[in-house]
Amino acid sequence: MRFNNKKQSGYEKYLNSDHWMFISRMKRRAVDNKCERCGMPRNLQVHHLNYDCLGRERLEDLKVLCRQCHKREHGISKLTDELTHNKKSILSEIVDRAKRNRGISD
Repeated sequence: MRFNNKKQSGYEKYLNSDHWMFISRMKRRAVDNKCERCGMPRNLQVHHLNYDCLGRERLEDLKVLCRQCHKREHGISKLTDELTHNKKSILSEIVDRAKRNRGISD
């Protein structure tokens, strides 16, 4: 679900509210302060599975994710992952060519 600017500012205010701080802390504790996707214990964020109960969330409405998994959840890192993969492939090809040009074998 996307928010327009008016709702976004209200949503951002909510994310800074005492209620959100409390419920998100409870959710992180409920999953032992680890990402529910990869198990990382750092850079944790609490993701809304839906926005139907915004302000009245139950722990089941939320998911704890590390920053990277949260980006993946929203599809943000797909392009970044592709670019990183392509960059590694290009660098690998450059190294292989340089080795061949110098007569170095693996």
